[in-house]
Amino acid sequence: MTETETPDLLAAADARTADAHADAGRLAEAEAAYRAALSAEPGHHAAKVNLAGVLLWQERYGESAALLENLLAEAPDDTTIAARLALVRLAEGDLSEGWRLYEAGLLGATRRGPKRFACPRWDGTPMAEGTLLIWREQGLGDEIRFASCYAEALARAPQTVIAAETRLIPLFQAAFPEADIRPADRVDPLDPAFTAQIPAGSLPGLFRPTLESFPSHAGYLRADPSRVLHWRRELAALGGGLKVGFSWRSGRTHAENRQHSTTLDDWVPLLAIPGARFVSLQYDGTREELADLRERTGMTVATLPGFDPKLDLDDLAAVLTVLDLTISIGNSTADLAGALGVPCWETLAPWLPDLLGTDRLPWYPATRVFAKHWDTPWPDLIADMAQALTAYLAETPASTTTPPANRNAPCPCGSGKRYKHCCGRGEA
Repeated sequence: MTETETPDLLAAADARTADAHADAGRLAEAEAAYRAALSAEPGHHAAKVNLAGVLLWQERYGESAALLENLLAEAPDDTTIAARLALVRLAEGDLSEGWRLYEAGLLGATRRGPKRFACPRWDGTPMAEGTLLIWREQGLGDEIRFASCYAEALARAPQTVIAAETRLIPLFQAAFPEADIRPADRVDPLDPAFTAQIPAGSLPGLFRPTLESFPSHAGYLRADPSRVLHWRRELAALGGGLKVGFSWRSGRTHAENRQHSTTLDDWVPLLAIPGARFVSLQYDGTREELADLRERTGMTVATLPGFDPKLDLDDLAAVLTVLDLTISIGNSTADLAGALGVPCWETLAPWLPDLLGTDRLPWYPATRVFAKHWDTPWPDLIADMAQALTAYLAETPASTTTPPANRNAPCPCGSGKRYKHCCGRGEA
């Protein structure tokens, strides 16, 4: 060691190297670099916390939990440590301890939303009088998932204001007509009209204490029927074949999400399967990407005219309802498909709290999970999905968006009208 190579400088350099590996999804290399940082400086707090995260991502739950428990004993008020340990416990299927830590961790600085209210925190006690405020404090997909608990909250607090992401308001108004749904940025947390308040992410701790408490449902959100009819016609215009919605990337860019996002080229073996007509559900700019794919491979992923899945969730819900199947990495599109109760295949890492220690999504009974383990190469997972899609196409009846051979035949959408007067209206 030279004069300038002090242990703290060496540890800092190793930690930066580890962060870069973790950010790129190179978990074995990240672990080795974090351990090197701790060898140089055993008390390096950030290296310990981040090492625990890397162990979690590798599904080494016991090792991750032991490290986090020691850290939490040293700093019992550290919300970041509690939040990480919550993820470990939930990944192990320990919902009781997981939700307790989730509450302790995510009510701290890691949770978005107001920090001061004019009313106390709701504990789930039935409210015969007064107004409950349920407020969003996490991402769009989380908000959709936690909305699966809204009906139970409304049963205990009939007079409730739900502060929601603006794009979700029409869907929530249709699903929960007894509630007062308002844009989250227009709700004053200090309004004296509120008797009690609770973050949406705290509701599972009240209403989902065990796996058995998750209800079997056919969807708790519903698309606008008029938009469903519109998009049924648009999808029918694409021609024959089962219509498969497709989303291959998350809009969020932090390390945990980048591990679960893919490129279009990764999916070529699945896109090449005959009998499926793929439709883009990607909510960021994709036109050049799709044009490049078509030019290089001849494969087409259709885009729908006037369809913006990021800005108009009403239309996204309607399209998801009409599609025969949606295939997606873990993002808010997959959450919306699950909340609608429509067929969806989703790739998810086993440690995510969506799975709660199972191989399925207790939140969404209609969703099939393809587990993306940290050391499973994407080509292997996509090959498994391609094999499953081939079987699905062989077993699934003709799409309700596929035009009949005779335009005078009944419309496959089930309207009772002839095709030429319904979904085929305007076609030559």
